Formats: sequence, C-alpha cells, structure tokens
Amino acid sequence: MTKTRRGLALLIAFALGCALIPQVAFAADNAAMLAAGAIEVSAPKSVREASPHVKYRAYQNSGWTKSWTAQGKAVGKAGKTLELLRVKVEAAGISGSVKYRIYSKYKGWQEWKSNGRMVGAKGWKFRGVQMKLTGGLGKYFDIAYRVYLADEGWRPWSVNGATAGSTGSLGEVQRFQAKLVRKGISPKIAAGAYFITPAKKPTAALAVPKSSAKSGVQMVRAIYKDTAFNERFFVRRLSDGTVRLQSCASGLYLCERNGKVVQRPLITSKKLCWIVRWNDGYVLVNAATGHYFALSNGKAVCRDTPYSWQFTMTSVIPNGTFELRVKDSGETMAVDNGSKNNRAAIVMDDTAKAGAKSFVLKHLGSNVFRISNAYSGKYVEVKNGSASEGASVRQNALKYAPLQKWKAKLDSDGGFSFINRASGKVLSVEASGTVESRVVSSADTAKASQRWALAVSSYKKPQVGPDSGPGAIAAARSEQFARTISSSTQYFIAVDLTNHWVCIYKGSAGNRVLFKSYQCSCGKPSSPTPAGEYTIARSELSEAVGGLDSVDGLALAHEFLQSQEASL
Repeated sequence: MTKTRRGLALLIAFALGCALIPQVAFAADNAAMLAAGAIEVSAPKSVREASPHVKYRAYQNSGWTKSWTAQGKAVGKAGKTLELLRVKVEAAGISGSVKYRIYSKYKGWQEWKSNGRMVGAKGWKFRGVQMKLTGGLGKYFDIAYRVYLADEGWRPWSVNGATAGSTGSLGEVQRFQAKLVRKGISPKIAAGAYFITPAKKPTAALAVPKSSAKSGVQMVRAIYKDTAFNERFFVRRLSDGTVRLQSCASGLYLCERNGKVVQRPLITSKKLCWIVRWNDGYVLVNAATGHYFALSNGKAVCRDTPYSWQFTMTSVIPNGTFELRVKDSGETMAVDNGSKNNRAAIVMDDTAKAGAKSFVLKHLGSNVFRISNAYSGKYVEVKNGSASEGASVRQNALKYAPLQKWKAKLDSDGGFSFINRASGKVLSVEASGTVESRVVSSADTAKASQRWALAVSSYKKPQVGPDSGPGAIAAARSEQFARTISSSTQYFIAVDLTNHWVCIYKGSAGNRVLFKSYQCSCGKPSSPTPAGEYTIARSELSEAVGGLDSVDGLALAHEFLQSQEASL
C-alpha cells in the first residue's frame, strides 16, 4: 500500500452479478428451424443437421472454473476479475474453429488464440474480448458474445469480431458469455424491453433524442448507457410473426416515414411493423416498404441494404429518480405535505416541493421495483398489503415484503401501470383532478387515472456530511479513492482510521457522491484495524445497499453495517 493510502481502510461492496443479468433472445432449436424452413437450403445436409456448441473456461483470481461452461451460460463471478480465458467449439462434421483474443490495459490487444488454448496472463485483468469463426463454421454460423465489467455490469452483445467490453477507461471483465447462432434464420425475439445496439459497434445505441414524447421525432445514435431511459425499447410480437418497437421513455412506436425511422402513436399501418431476420445480427425489415432499419450519420434511417443489430434485454425502467405523473392529465404524485414521517399519505400535488414529488425507483429483478421518496427516504407501500379495493397507498420505513414491491408494466398505449406484489392491484388516483386526491390500490380497469408517465427528476438530495472538522477532512481524503476504485455495486465504503470517520459513497467510479457519513471507533493499538482494500458482505442488507456478495472483510465494517441497517 502506498503512503497516500496509509491510515485509510477501504471497504468495497460488490453486487451479486447474476441478480440483474439481462438476456438476449436467440432462435429456436435446429429441429424447429428445419421444420419452419428457416435454415439456408444451400447448406450441406451435414451442416443443416449439425448442432455446434461453443464452450469456455475462465481463470478468476484463484483458479480455473471446474468445468467447461456450455454456450449461453455465464462464466465468472461479479467482484472477481477474469485473467485467463479458453474457448472451443464442438462441431462434428463442420470445418473451422473459433478464434479469440483479449485486450489488456497494459499490454493492448494480444495475439489470436484458438481451439481451447489459453489467452491472457495471471494478474493482467483484461477489459475487452473479440471472437470470430473460421472455415465452415464461419460460413454457416455467427458467434455472439458479451462481458460483464466492474462498475458497468453486462455490456451489449457483440458479433463476429466486434469488441465486447472496452479498450478505454471502463472496468475489468468479471463475467463472460457466448453463443453460436445459425445464419439465415428468422429468429423470434421474446417480448420485453431491450437495448438495440449496432452489431459491429456495441458502444452505440438507438435512442429517442432527449426522451422526446413528440410524434414524428427521428431516432438517433447515442452512446450506450445501461442507465439510460431513452435507449430502452419494448418488443411487441404480432400474430403474423412481425414485431412493433415501442419506446419505453416516450411510449410511441417506431415506423418508417420518408426514409426515416421516426416515432408516432399506435396505428394499424404496416409501417409500424418489422420483419426480423438474422445475418451477422438481427436485421429489421419494414413490413410495408421492404427497407432495412439502419443508422447513417448518427440518424435512424431506412435503406436498401441490410444493417445488423443486437438486442440485449433489460428492465422497462432504469434505476433512477423520477416524477410520476398521470399520463393524460400530467398530475404529479407526491408525499403529503412533504412529510418524512412513517405512514404519511401519498397524494397528487403539483405544487409540492421537488423532493416530495421525486421518487427513486430501484430494480429488484423481473421488472419489479421498490419505490422510495427522494426527500424522505421512505418507501411506497399499500397499507398493510391489503387487497381491498381503494386501500390507501402511503410511505413507510423499509420492509422486505411484497407490500413495498411494484411490478412495472408498459402498456400498449404508452403508459406504465404499477402492480403491487401484495395486493395484486395497481397504483391509482382515487379522484383524478381534485386537489390532493389520494393515491390508492385498485383493480386495473385501464382507467386513465391508472396509467403513469415518468419524467426524469433533477432533484438531488443535499450532500450528506459535515462542513468542517474531522468528518470533512475524511470526506476529502476518501473522495479521491471513491473517484477511481471500482466496485460491482453502486456503493463504496471508506473508513478513515486517522479521523475515525466512515464515508459511504453512492454511484459508479468517477461519478460517486457522498451518501452517508458517520463517526466511528477503530481498533486499539494492540489489535489495530487493518488498512487495505476489501470486499464485504451482509446478505440481509443486499437490497438496501445494492446487493452484497462475498463474506470477506473487516469485523468493523460488518458491525458498522449491522448497526446502521435501519438507516441504510
């Protein structure tokens, strides 16, 4: 440890990597594709009947994974860096192999390896991966792959030589996943929310500019961010096999108009429908015009030549702070009188202060969210979890119970409904249009008062921490480490042994803010608190502080987190 770190114990909390893993939709099995006539008829019989699989092993911190991981499954654990990788393809009767290489922060791109040979070196901590197929495999199949990065989570899928991960300043690879996909198929994309990224450039993503809700706005290329709302699109499958693409942010649908891809309200026109094919990625063909959905000069267009995309499944709403408004009227939800009290009512109040009408949505998986008020820190719940019609909705202290969990659903009309996991009923306005009307839980009858629009809130809770004294010194000292050291969660804990102060930061590396800070006691000279970087965990706190993983760490941190469980 360097002198600049002396006296500062850094405790880094890592999240369960598998909790929020997004999935990508791939085609059906070979038999189903053969029956549907989806496989290229020009392929030899041996190829048409073959079922090649990619397998891989990884070395992570202390050793190799016990066995080869089959295609489509993830290898590695969040919080631990991959150092070595082996990949092979089992493809009886088909020539060719898989080639792969990694990018190291210090060594750059390494030479290509193949047939299960090792790439990387112990201690390297690589950041990017490229893969491609050769021979008959490359002629009839594509390889899709992706990586999980420290502080970034799962990155979008890449295909046939494109970089998965980073060659820049993003974190190290902690998990890896790959799959073979047969060329020339008509794949089925499962209904759900996705990031839509160029197959050859997964650092970019399709987006609604500035989350605009205006009809006729052209889609654009944006920098991929897994926290972005305007980069999420919902796939709706139709009975004829085509799909509609609906923006999660605006609620509008993508269609072709005069050679451009724009958004507009739902109509029955085929211009809103897209045929899905596979060729080095997903190819989208407009059902009305036969033109291909593509990006050109940063804009979404329709053209005469194919363009390949990748679809990476995600939640319909990102983690973030929002104002919840009735979709049609614009009325805004708030905590009654901006109260911090437990059991304070949730009402409709457009005049409330920013904090009172700003709510933090935390994704728990499968589009289930916990909703808390940004100012009070209390959680939105149905009173006693009651299934009674019109049961009150209020705020309360954190409970790990269904009454504080809400399933978010994007409706075809563009509004969100929130279904309580305890009552089974939706978030509703009791008497829309009246002053401070109550928010209640009621049966979903598709009323306008049950459909919500989300607007990203700019409200930020005032910085937590002392303005002067040892606490301020500790915050200043720990901030430099909070800016640079990676964590698999949104939390970073620093203990200043000199000033006896704990600082908890929230956010990703380079974008963290002080979340809470406390004075603390440290070890006696005879049994001093050890300095260093650690991974800590406490399963009971996993949802409260971002999902803690391993059972490593200091007793001090364990005791501290236990004592602060209620406030966290």
